Parts: sequence; structure tokens; C-alpha cells
Amino acid sequence: MNKEPTVNALRANGLHFDYDGIEALSGINLVVRKGEILGIIGPNGAGKSTLLKALAGVLKPKEGKIWIGETPLDELDRMELAKMIAWIPQSQRTDIPLKVYEVVALGRYPYKRSLLGLTHSDHVEIEKALRITNTLHLKDRLFQELSGGETQRVILARALAQEPEILLLDEPTNNLDLKHSVNFFKVLQNLAKKEGKTVIWVSHDLNLASRFSERLILIDEGKLVVSGTVEEVINEEVLQQVYGIGIRVLRPPLVSSPVVIPI
Repeated sequence: MNKEPTVNALRANGLHFDYDGIEALSGINLVVRKGEILGIIGPNGAGKSTLLKALAGVLKPKEGKIWIGETPLDELDRMELAKMIAWIPQSQRTDIPLKVYEVVALGRYPYKRSLLGLTHSDHVEIEKALRITNTLHLKDRLFQELSGGETQRVILARALAQEPEILLLDEPTNNLDLKHSVNFFKVLQNLAKKEGKTVIWVSHDLNLASRFSERLILIDEGKLVVSGTVEEVINEEVLQQVYGIGIRVLRPPLVSSPVVIPI
């Protein structure tokens, strides 16, 4: 039986970026396959969020090129890009008194062709996104009154309403407890497996990254240190060198992924 050819969702070649002359990215190369969950790890100030913003088109690299499929990112206008990529930054709270349904409806902006209200297709996609993220029961609640876990799921629903092929998430489980973190990633895993969505996410939590990523990249001082499978990247010697502390990597028999313990 012939295997289906591997499809690249996103490629980056030779990315450089600096803030006021201070280099934040230095020659980053990256290939992400369709339907893959890729975790980006590294210490504070390593360039993780900067890389994610560059992949989202929020920041323009000083040098280098990014392709979405076979299309250069810089050839896409804002609306075309929003149909391909949804970017979820760290801070998502708002004081504007919007209901959950209205927040998720904001994800339909790339498809608006007039000043008229939501179409039937808009409502279909909004409700689909609410169902996938288990937030349909919250649709009439005020967004600003939600808990942290509810907020993150609603923000994910808004991103899904864009119908993107690629989801970029910056610390998506920051400030969530363990149960909400696990449930959030189960949703992402289903999206990747059943809908073919590509997920690229940044995390400070090495154990969450190890558990819920198919592949990892480790960056430090804007440079790619290592890229590969979880087993290849979660390596005591490499992690100790990058993080500057003693680290043990354990492989308990009942756990499917390596466990990182600082010493």
C-alpha cells in the first residue's frame, strides 16, 4: 500500500529578527508537517514568542523567508493569512462586555464581504467551534466573567471560527490548573488527528511539552539548539547546558513520555 505523501504546512528558512539592534532570532530553519503538533521550548528570552509572532506574520523578519504550504507568507494579504493561520497570544482578557458567542463570532472577520450581519455559514462555523471546544453552553455568558479555563477554550473557539489550517499558541495553558491544561490539549490533539490541523505552540513547561507534542524544537539566544522527536530533544545533557541547572530525565514505566525533574 502506498503511503500518502508528507505535506508541509509551514516552512521557515534563515529567519533573523532583532529588537533595536539586539538579535532575537538568528538563522532559524523550520519545517512543520500538516496535522503535526510541534512544541517550542527554551528558557526565558530565548526567542520563542518572537519566532511564533514571525510565523504568524505579526513580525516581519529582518532576513529569511516563511512559506504557508507553497505560498510565501509575505505574498498573502491580512485576510488571506487569517484564513490560513490563527494566532493566540498569551494575554486575551478584555473589559469590553461581550458575550461568548460574540467573541467567537469575531473569528469570522476574514469572511466578511459587507457590513451586513452574520450569514448562515457564519453561524454554522461559530456553533461548530463552540461544540469542538465544549463551550456551547457558555454562549450567552459574558466573556469577562469566565474562569481561566473557560476563557482559553473560548479563545480557541474564536480561532477555530477562522477555519485556519494552522494554529499558533503562545503559552496556551499559562495559569491553568493541571486538569484544565490536560483537557485543553486533548482538544488540540483531536483537532490535529481528526481535522488535520497543524498546531505550533510555545511552552515553559517541559513536561507538558513532552507529553502533548509530537516533535519539539529547543531554542536559546535566538538560535535553534536541537530539533527532533520528544526523546531526542528531552535530553539531560542538552537541557542542562541550555537551562544552566542540574536536570534528570526519567522514563517511568507507566508514563508514555519523558519526565523532567530539576535538581
